[in-house]
Amino acid sequence: MSLDTVLKIGKTFKESPSGWRYHRFLKSIEDEIGIYKRNKDSGGKAIETTVYKLPVKGNAEIGFEFDFDHLEELNDESKIKSLLYLNYKTSDKDAEKKYMFGDIIYSKFKDKKGKIIENGNYRLKLEGGKKSGSFERCKDEAADLEGTTIGKFRDCFEAHLDKIEGEILQRHPAVVIHFAFEGGKTWLDQENVVDLMKKKLLDAFVIESSTDHRKVFALNKTLFKTGANQIVAQATIKHPI
Repeated sequence: MSLDTVLKIGKTFKESPSGWRYHRFLKSIEDEIGIYKRNKDSGGKAIETTVYKLPVKGNAEIGFEFDFDHLEELNDESKIKSLLYLNYKTSDKDAEKKYMFGDIIYSKFKDKKGKIIENGNYRLKLEGGKKSGSFERCKDEAADLEGTTIGKFRDCFEAHLDKIEGEILQRHPAVVIHFAFEGGKTWLDQENVVDLMKKKLLDAFVIESSTDHRKVFALNKTLFKTGANQIVAQATIKHPI
Protein backbone atom coordinates (compact mmCIF):
# COMPACT_ATOMS: atom_id res chain seq x y z
CA MET A 1 0.00 0.00 0.00
CA SER A 2 1.39 3.41 -0.97
CA LEU A 3 2.17 6.22 1.47
CA ASP A 4 -0.52 8.30 -0.23
CA THR A 5 -3.13 5.66 0.59
CA VAL A 6 -1.96 5.49 4.21
CA LEU A 7 -2.23 9.27 4.53
CA LYS A 8 -5.72 9.24 3.03
CA ILE A 9 -6.80 6.62 5.59
CA GLY A 10 -5.42 8.76 8.40
CA LYS A 11 -7.15 11.86 7.03
CA THR A 12 -10.49 10.04 6.88
CA PHE A 13 -10.31 9.12 10.56
CA LYS A 14 -9.08 12.60 11.50
CA GLU A 15 -12.02 14.30 9.80
CA SER A 16 -14.56 11.83 11.16
CA PRO A 17 -16.52 13.27 14.15
CA SER A 18 -16.00 10.02 16.05
CA GLY A 19 -12.56 9.19 14.68
CA TRP A 20 -10.73 10.21 17.86
CA ARG A 21 -12.61 7.51 19.76
CA TYR A 22 -10.59 4.91 17.87
CA HIS A 23 -7.17 6.26 18.81
CA ARG A 24 -4.89 3.50 20.08
CA PHE A 25 -4.37 5.30 23.41
CA LEU A 26 -8.10 5.29 24.10
CA LYS A 27 -9.26 2.05 25.69
CA SER A 28 -12.62 0.51 26.52
CA ILE A 29 -13.44 0.41 30.22
CA GLU A 30 -15.79 -2.51 29.63
CA ASP A 31 -12.99 -4.52 28.01
CA GLU A 32 -10.65 -3.77 30.91
CA ILE A 33 -13.28 -4.88 33.43
CA GLY A 34 -13.58 -8.14 31.51
CA ILE A 35 -9.84 -8.71 31.80
CA TYR A 36 -9.95 -8.12 35.56
CA LYS A 37 -12.68 -10.75 35.96
CA ARG A 38 -10.28 -13.38 34.64
CA ASN A 39 -7.89 -12.61 37.50
CA LYS A 40 -8.22 -14.02 41.01
CA ASP A 41 -7.09 -12.73 44.37
CA SER A 42 -5.18 -14.60 47.08
CA GLY A 43 -8.39 -16.32 48.16
CA GLY A 44 -9.21 -17.52 44.65
CA LYS A 45 -12.01 -14.99 44.20
CA ALA A 46 -12.51 -13.34 40.80
CA ILE A 47 -11.76 -9.61 40.73
CA GLU A 48 -15.00 -7.65 40.55
CA THR A 49 -14.97 -3.99 39.52
CA THR A 50 -17.04 -1.31 41.22
CA VAL A 51 -17.98 1.54 38.90
CA TYR A 52 -18.66 4.97 40.39
CA LYS A 53 -20.32 7.96 38.80
CA LEU A 54 -18.91 11.25 40.13
CA PRO A 55 -20.86 14.35 39.03
CA VAL A 56 -18.73 17.27 37.85
CA LYS A 57 -20.20 20.76 38.10
CA GLY A 58 -19.06 23.83 36.18
CA ASN A 59 -17.11 24.35 32.97
CA ALA A 60 -13.73 25.49 31.68
CA GLU A 61 -14.65 29.16 32.03
CA ILE A 62 -15.64 29.18 35.70
CA GLY A 63 -13.78 26.04 36.77
CA PHE A 64 -14.92 22.60 37.89
CA GLU A 65 -16.03 21.09 41.18
CA PHE A 66 -16.62 17.43 42.07
CA ASP A 67 -19.95 16.71 43.72
CA PHE A 68 -18.93 14.00 46.19
CA ASP A 69 -22.29 14.26 47.95
CA HIS A 70 -23.87 12.59 44.91
CA LEU A 71 -21.17 10.01 44.23
CA GLU A 72 -22.98 6.78 43.37
CA GLU A 73 -22.43 3.36 41.90
CA LEU A 74 -23.11 3.08 38.18
CA ASN A 75 -24.85 -0.13 37.15
CA ASP A 76 -26.15 0.88 33.72
CA GLU A 77 -24.43 -1.68 31.47
CA SER A 78 -25.12 0.27 28.27
CA LYS A 79 -23.50 3.36 29.79
CA ILE A 80 -20.50 1.41 31.05
CA LYS A 81 -20.10 -0.10 27.60
CA SER A 82 -19.70 3.39 26.11
CA LEU A 83 -17.02 4.56 28.55
CA LEU A 84 -13.42 5.08 27.47
CA TYR A 85 -10.25 5.92 29.34
CA LEU A 86 -7.03 7.53 28.18
CA ASN A 87 -3.87 5.46 28.51
CA TYR A 88 -1.61 8.50 28.18
CA LYS A 89 1.96 7.96 27.00
CA THR A 90 4.74 10.18 25.73
CA SER A 91 6.26 7.32 23.73
CA ASP A 92 5.52 3.69 22.92
CA LYS A 93 8.19 2.67 25.44
CA ASP A 94 6.78 4.89 28.19
CA ALA A 95 6.06 2.48 31.08
CA GLU A 96 5.11 5.23 33.53
CA LYS A 97 1.40 5.52 34.23
CA LYS A 98 0.70 9.23 33.85
CA TYR A 99 -2.79 10.54 34.46
CA MET A 100 -3.63 13.53 32.26
CA PHE A 101 -7.42 13.69 32.19
CA GLY A 102 -10.61 11.65 31.97
CA ASP A 103 -12.15 8.57 33.54
CA ILE A 104 -10.04 6.33 35.76
CA ILE A 105 -9.87 2.57 36.00
CA TYR A 106 -7.61 1.08 38.65
CA SER A 107 -7.03 -2.33 40.16
CA LYS A 108 -4.75 -3.49 42.95
CA PHE A 109 -4.83 -6.86 44.68
CA LYS A 110 -2.65 -9.75 45.85
CA ASP A 111 -2.66 -12.93 43.77
CA LYS A 112 -2.35 -16.51 45.06
CA LYS A 113 1.42 -16.12 45.33
CA GLY A 114 1.08 -13.00 47.43
CA LYS A 115 2.30 -10.76 44.62
CA ILE A 116 0.73 -7.32 44.35
CA ILE A 117 -0.90 -6.82 40.95
CA GLU A 118 -1.73 -3.34 39.66
CA ASN A 119 -3.59 -2.56 36.46
CA GLY A 120 -5.37 0.33 34.78
CA ASN A 121 -4.45 3.87 33.79
CA TYR A 122 -3.64 5.07 37.30
CA ARG A 123 -1.09 4.40 40.04
CA LEU A 124 -1.25 5.59 43.64
CA LYS A 125 1.57 7.49 45.26
CA LEU A 126 3.60 5.34 47.64
CA GLU A 127 3.54 6.07 51.34
CA GLY A 128 6.45 8.16 52.50
CA GLY A 129 6.71 9.92 49.16
CA LYS A 130 9.15 7.38 47.73
CA LYS A 131 7.31 7.41 44.41
CA SER A 132 4.79 9.88 43.08
CA GLY A 133 1.37 8.85 41.81
CA SER A 134 0.04 9.10 38.29
CA PHE A 135 -1.36 12.61 38.73
CA GLU A 136 1.98 14.05 39.85
CA ARG A 137 3.88 12.16 37.14
CA CYS A 138 1.95 14.07 34.49
CA LYS A 139 2.45 17.55 35.90
CA ASP A 140 5.28 18.47 33.53
CA GLU A 141 3.31 17.37 30.45
CA ALA A 142 0.22 19.26 31.67
CA ALA A 143 2.04 22.48 32.59
CA ASP A 144 1.21 24.19 29.29
CA LEU A 145 -2.50 23.35 29.66
CA GLU A 146 -3.10 25.81 32.48
CA GLY A 147 -6.37 27.67 31.95
CA THR A 148 -7.73 25.12 29.46
CA THR A 149 -10.51 22.61 30.07
CA ILE A 150 -7.93 19.99 31.02
CA GLY A 151 -5.99 22.43 33.19
CA LYS A 152 -9.10 23.54 35.08
CA PHE A 153 -10.12 19.92 35.62
CA ARG A 154 -6.66 19.08 36.97
CA ASP A 155 -6.87 22.03 39.38
CA CYS A 156 -10.04 20.52 40.84
CA PHE A 157 -8.58 17.01 40.81
CA GLU A 158 -5.47 18.12 42.69
CA ALA A 159 -7.60 19.85 45.34
CA HIS A 160 -9.32 16.52 46.03
CA LEU A 161 -6.39 14.21 45.31
CA ASP A 162 -6.24 12.65 48.78
CA LYS A 163 -9.98 11.97 48.79
CA ILE A 164 -9.95 10.41 45.31
CA GLU A 165 -6.97 8.18 46.03
CA GLY A 166 -7.61 7.41 49.68
CA GLU A 167 -11.40 7.10 49.82
CA ILE A 168 -12.32 5.80 46.38
CA LEU A 169 -9.44 4.15 44.53
CA GLN A 170 -8.28 2.17 47.57
CA ARG A 171 -11.75 1.07 48.60
CA HIS A 172 -12.06 -1.90 46.21
CA PRO A 173 -9.75 -4.38 44.46
CA ALA A 174 -10.88 -2.82 41.16
CA VAL A 175 -12.67 0.48 40.68
CA VAL A 176 -13.74 2.90 37.96
CA ILE A 177 -14.40 6.61 38.42
CA HIS A 178 -16.61 7.96 35.65
CA PHE A 179 -16.61 11.75 35.71
CA ALA A 180 -20.14 12.78 34.71
CA PHE A 181 -20.10 16.34 33.44
CA GLU A 182 -23.16 18.56 33.22
CA GLY A 183 -25.59 17.81 30.42
CA GLY A 184 -24.79 14.10 30.48
CA LYS A 185 -21.43 14.73 28.81
CA THR A 186 -18.24 12.72 29.26
CA TRP A 187 -14.67 13.94 29.47
CA LEU A 188 -14.27 13.42 25.72
CA ASP A 189 -17.21 15.74 25.05
CA GLN A 190 -15.64 18.71 26.81
CA GLU A 191 -14.68 21.85 24.90
CA ASN A 192 -11.41 21.64 22.94
CA VAL A 193 -10.34 18.45 24.73
CA VAL A 194 -9.88 16.41 21.55
CA ASP A 195 -7.78 19.16 19.92
CA LEU A 196 -5.70 19.59 23.07
CA MET A 197 -5.01 15.87 23.35
CA LYS A 198 -4.17 15.56 19.67
CA LYS A 199 -1.60 18.33 20.08
CA LYS A 200 -0.08 16.75 23.19
CA LEU A 201 0.30 13.40 21.46
CA LEU A 202 1.63 15.04 18.31
CA ASP A 203 4.26 16.88 20.36
CA ALA A 204 5.27 13.56 21.94
CA PHE A 205 5.64 11.67 18.67
CA VAL A 206 6.87 14.35 16.24
CA ILE A 207 10.37 15.81 16.44
CA GLU A 208 10.90 19.43 15.37
CA SER A 209 14.29 20.66 14.18
CA SER A 210 15.68 23.28 11.81
CA THR A 211 17.94 23.18 8.79
CA ASP A 212 18.88 25.93 6.35
CA HIS A 213 16.78 28.34 8.43
CA ARG A 214 13.68 26.20 7.88
CA LYS A 215 11.63 24.20 10.34
CA VAL A 216 11.76 20.46 9.70
CA PHE A 217 9.42 17.89 11.24
CA ALA A 218 10.18 14.19 11.52
CA LEU A 219 8.38 11.22 13.03
CA ASN A 220 9.69 9.75 16.25
CA LYS A 221 11.69 6.60 15.42
CA THR A 222 9.24 4.32 17.24
CA LEU A 223 6.25 5.83 15.47
CA PHE A 224 8.02 5.76 12.09
CA LYS A 225 8.69 2.04 12.38
CA THR A 226 5.18 1.06 13.47
CA GLY A 227 2.79 3.81 12.45
CA ALA A 228 2.01 2.86 8.85
CA ASN A 229 1.39 -0.79 9.68
CA GLN A 230 -0.93 0.16 12.54
CA ILE A 231 -2.98 2.50 10.39
CA VAL A 232 -3.37 -0.06 7.63
CA ALA A 233 -4.05 -3.00 9.93
CA GLN A 234 -6.56 -1.18 12.09
CA ALA A 235 -8.31 0.93 9.48
CA THR A 236 -10.99 -1.69 8.92
CA ILE A 237 -11.36 -2.47 12.62
CA LYS A 238 -10.44 0.28 15.08
CA HIS A 239 -7.60 2.13 16.89
CA PRO A 240 -5.89 4.05 14.05
CA ILE A 241 -2.90 6.01 15.19
